[in-house]
Amino acid sequence: MKYISIIVGILMGLTIDLNAQIVLQSQLPSPGVFSKAQLWNISIMNSNSQQMNVRLVVTISDLQSNQLVLSGTSRFFLINQGAVLLTQNQLSPISYQTVNANYPVDPQPDGFLPVGIFNICYTLYWQNNDGLETVAEQCETLEVEPLSPPQLILPENEDNIEEEHPFFTWTAPMSTTLISGLRYDWKMVEVLPTQSASDAIQFNVPVWIQRSLPGNSFQYPLSLPKLDSSKLYAWQVTALNNLMPVSHSEIWLFKISRNTEIPGRRKGTYAVLKKNMGGHAVLLDGDIQFVFTNDQNNTNASILLFEIKNGKRQALLSSPIQLPLTQGSNYLRIPLSSINGIRKKQDYILELDDLGKKYYLKFQLTQSK
Repeated sequence: MKYISIIVGILMGLTIDLNAQIVLQSQLPSPGVFSKAQLWNISIMNSNSQQMNVRLVVTISDLQSNQLVLSGTSRFFLINQGAVLLTQNQLSPISYQTVNANYPVDPQPDGFLPVGIFNICYTLYWQNNDGLETVAEQCETLEVEPLSPPQLILPENEDNIEEEHPFFTWTAPMSTTLISGLRYDWKMVEVLPTQSASDAIQFNVPVWIQRSLPGNSFQYPLSLPKLDSSKLYAWQVTALNNLMPVSHSEIWLFKISRNTEIPGRRKGTYAVLKKNMGGHAVLLDGDIQFVFTNDQNNTNASILLFEIKNGKRQALLSSPIQLPLTQGSNYLRIPLSSINGIRKKQDYILELDDLGKKYYLKFQLTQSK
């Protein structure tokens, strides 16, 4: 019995030593979009002098719920002493088992992984005379992101709007087929004078948060107090996959500009100029009316108009229009009757030059002059 105990002890010591002599190291990239093939980019360091017949098993589980999502098993392969870098091609054929219907998994060998935050575990099994023995394990967290985050639409960035209970819209993230249970968290905060938009979203108490929205639009509730025209607001949308955040939109800013009677302002809608030519066209139902803040004490503004054709600008005016300015807010108007060739349902760009600084208004007419 004494000799048997000694032999068992020696064998146990060999097994423990064997485990310590094999090291797994995955080669997963930083957070992004992942295919199943990338899971099998792994290095194995074998310090044992003997050749070993092994197989690799990968399991993917939800980080929050710990539910198993997907598992994959390689074929048996041989490793010698030293380091080896392996890929899917060297480990194929690989058999997969999808075990969670809440996560859509692409069935193709090179298909994408579902979007979410997962725990990835690698287990290396050695085929010895007594069966399979675990000789190495390694686990890490993997964040799989959609191809693109939600894109904000309205209100546009740095816009001035009149609605005191605004309506917000955005696009879904790309690769929605890889997201199950897609929902959105919507958040709005006040931005203090010394803050950036990102700091405000991160640190300020929200004006309002709406969680787990099923669609890509939301109206600030009519039951809540009106937004304050003296304040600057920031908003952001977070896409959720099974209630786990997977992607954040940009952070956009807006202000409330109440439609009050102001000297020099005619009736009708006044558009707000922007610092770039992007975004959606503003619809105008009459003369071109816009508000411009003159903070450089300039005495006049130089205006050019362009028609957009095939993505290119074509000048509508032979010379700039000069409009007088006063300091502060100016409510400016260009009669349609003064512009030849302008027509409805066509994109135009107004360019205002304020002592070298350019401001733009992209617009369409809903009626001809």
